[in-house]
Amino acid sequence: IAEQALAVAELSLTAGEIGNVNAVSDAGVAVLLADAAAQSAALNVKINIGWIQDEAFNTGSWARVQEILGETADLRESVMALTYEKLG
Repeated sequence: IAEQALAVAELSLTAGEIGNVNAVSDAGVAVLLADAAAQSAALNVKINIGWIQDEAFNTGSWARVQEILGETADLRESVMALTYEKLG
């Protein structure tokens, strides 16, 4: 889910940059929902890795989730700034 959330956040940037200016608020909503989905996935991963005995797997999985959260947060900031800028 986190990977898909990141993909939606990336697409929302494209939509905000080149999409119809009258629908730019949709890009803002999409990136906010993508960020919420990534955060939800992170919580799910965090609770479930507690039950897994493989520390290497747990460490790698959590590191990837942290990377996705960072990328999604950066996209959220960019898309929201772009959205508000285009809205005037």
